[in-house]
Amino acid sequence: LVGHSNNSFGNVGAAVLPSLRRLCIQGVASEALDPAVGCISSLTELSLWEMPALLSLPDSISRLSNLQSLHIRDAKSLEALPEALGQLSGLTSINLAELECLRMLPESLGQLKKLDFLSITGCSKLTTLPESFSSLCRLQHCALNDSLQLSFLPEGFGNLSSLQSLDLSELPNLRSLPDSFTQLRRLKRVQVHDCAQLAQMPASLRDMPMLQRCKISACPLITSGYQLIFGRTYAEDVE
Repeated sequence: LVGHSNNSFGNVGAAVLPSLRRLCIQGVASEALDPAVGCISSLTELSLWEMPALLSLPDSISRLSNLQSLHIRDAKSLEALPEALGQLSGLTSINLAELECLRMLPESLGQLKKLDFLSITGCSKLTTLPESFSSLCRLQHCALNDSLQLSFLPEGFGNLSSLQSLDLSELPNLRSLPDSFTQLRRLKRVQVHDCAQLAQMPASLRDMPMLQRCKISACPLITSGYQLIFGRTYAEDVE
């Protein structure tokens, strides 16, 4: 659905779209998503793009039992995601981009036991991640970028036992990484870019057995100290 004045499905529901797997709603000027979207139980991918007036998502999305991918982009008025999100037990991928008013993620996020990809970009008012974040036991790829107010990561971050790739970029208020960071034994790739307040990386980073690549740039409090990892500065790649 592209460019409609509203997003009402009206008579278009489960009876009409019994096998619809991918739904992209783009450029719709509506403050709310029609609850009828929850009737399309066959959906595996839901994308909401360029919906500047969108204020909320309906709890009915919890009925999308087959949903695997959720992508929300350029919903500049959306302040929060519903707790019902945690009922999407089959969700494997979440991509949130340019949600300028998003202040928090639901505590139920940690219930998504199959989630393996999470990208949060351009959510400039996001201040914290929920404590339940550390329960994402299958998360393999995590990107937290351009979130200006994010100042710390949950202490349980090291419980992300499946994490392989981590990108922390343009987080100007991030001051430290939790001590549990070094418990990420499967971590292969780390990128830290433009985190002006981040003063150091864990010294035991060198002991991570699977780490293949570490790139840190535009972090003046780190690079100016010439701290070493594997005999090279943090600012260089680890090959």
